[in-house]
Amino acid sequence: MAVSKRLRFEILRRDNHTCYYCGRRPPEVVLTVDHVVPTALGGEDVASNLVAACQECNGGKTSIAPDSPLVARVDEDAARWSAAMQAAIAKASADHEAVAAYREEFRTAWLSYSRPAPMDENWRQSVESFRVRGLPIGLLTDAVHRAMAYPQIKPDVKFRYVCKVAWNRIREIERDARATLGASSPAGATPMDRDAVTLDALVAVWHATWLEVQESEPGAALLAEAREQFAELLEYDYLIHDLITAAMEAASRQDSDIETYIPLSLAEGTLLHFLHGWMCDDGTEPAISDDTHYDLAGQIGVAQLAGYSDDAIHEVAFRAGHDHKFDFLSLMGTIDQTLNYLKSDVYGEQELKAMMRGFRLDADRLDYIRGRARSLYAETMKHRAARKARGENPSGWGA
Repeated sequence: MAVSKRLRFEILRRDNHTCYYCGRRPPEVVLTVDHVVPTALGGEDVASNLVAACQECNGGKTSIAPDSPLVARVDEDAARWSAAMQAAIAKASADHEAVAAYREEFRTAWLSYSRPAPMDENWRQSVESFRVRGLPIGLLTDAVHRAMAYPQIKPDVKFRYVCKVAWNRIREIERDARATLGASSPAGATPMDRDAVTLDALVAVWHATWLEVQESEPGAALLAEAREQFAELLEYDYLIHDLITAAMEAASRQDSDIETYIPLSLAEGTLLHFLHGWMCDDGTEPAISDDTHYDLAGQIGVAQLAGYSDDAIHEVAFRAGHDHKFDFLSLMGTIDQTLNYLKSDVYGEQELKAMMRGFRLDADRLDYIRGRARSLYAETMKHRAARKARGENPSGWGA
């Protein structure tokens, strides 16, 4: 039976992607997985009988029984690997229990009301994101009780309201932590910050995914390029989960352009659709001043408080851009009630302002979204040209 891709990956990782016989590593050599005791002599496809080997060392072997010291070393390595795996499994089990307890406290708080609002279908992932970022469960359940006790918030928006409050609290905690770290660091000290550890972990995820999917080394140049990109991306307030997802997606596509695969925020996605719609009308780009940007952020906040989904907001933004309208709220038929509530309620106005601060983009991100919009528009034009070449007659916004 052939060695599976998963087992092959585990053996390469166990042996640190180094030839067991000569000690060389890619890209100097091409690695394979070799049976210590050949299958012709009864060797099995198990970790204790497999090692990483370069093609030269592997090709020079024959079906001759290996000497005892080599077999013993492989057994020792396999034993150490097994012990490490058991420790990792134990940690994973403890993490699982912590995840379950955190999630259950949130769920209990949510269902403690006689008529609880509906939860998002992906609520487990959201709650886990809060736990990983260090939000105490008490602060999360407080947000739940606050949302449930506030009648002006529609039931189908309460979960998103809780998430917004939770992320605001996380940002406050992280700002306080950074301020404390800066105040406690002695002059001239260079403490190892969390970003350095995170950077190494992200590069490792990208590298490991590449090896597993592509079954080859990306090479030193691409590794260096990926590391440089991750270092730049860590300067922004991206979620680590999103960076890990982008690392895995980029590596699986043999790409070192990590940023392309990071999910856009609601504000970024809305601006992208607005710009794309505008360009699809006549090929021009709108001028986005700071006042215009502020106004767009406010409209996004109002639309979200009114209960519109992200997809619906994106669609309306595209239509508004296509019609060269900066006021895309005018295209939403049920927005008046929310606007009246915000004008009459001080707390609602404060909540909107807090959301708007979260939706503001700095100059670099604005330029980045503009670049993404241009690329998207170019792809749209290429698609339209291909359809016309086939004798079709593309029409409509997204054609």
